[in-house]
Amino acid sequence: MIEKVKFRYKLYKLLKKRRQLRKEYDVKILQAKKKRLDRNKIDRLKFDRFHADKEIKEQISALMTEHLYHEATNRCIPFPTGDANWVSCDTLDREVLTDSAITELRKALREDRKENLNVWIPIICALTGLFSVIVSLVLAFK
Repeated sequence: MIEKVKFRYKLYKLLKKRRQLRKEYDVKILQAKKKRLDRNKIDRLKFDRFHADKEIKEQISALMTEHLYHEATNRCIPFPTGDANWVSCDTLDREVLTDSAITELRKALREDRKENLNVWIPIICALTGLFSVIVSLVLAFK
């Protein structure tokens, strides 16, 4: 549970950083256009924005890959293999799952959670029924 909270917090921070960088670069680009700077400087700002955005996106993908790896190993779900499921990061020196592989792994994890929940529902219903019968018998013989 703590790992999930840590993951959510790190993801929140990365997404917040991404929004802030986008705002900052949008303001810089807008100011450059208002000042009528030459096209090369504006294109350079756009390139810097793209590169910063790509770097944060790769950090998010690395965080997701690490989190999903731990969740999948804890639940004994096979982790995607093969070159089609992995992409090399430009800014990080590692490989991360592709978006489609992340989607498939998250789908498998959801199905596993649903199966585990479906095991407990009949048990809880049976215990509730048993408790109702015991309470009824106690009240009847009082």
